Amino acid sequence: WCDNSWNHCIYQKKKEAEIPQD
Repeated sequence: WCDNSWNHCIYQKKKEAEIPQD
């Protein structure tokens, strides 16, 4: 679910921590 943009990935991680994926 992570784009090739690290910032977006980290942002989604913090918002949706229910999905522990890199």
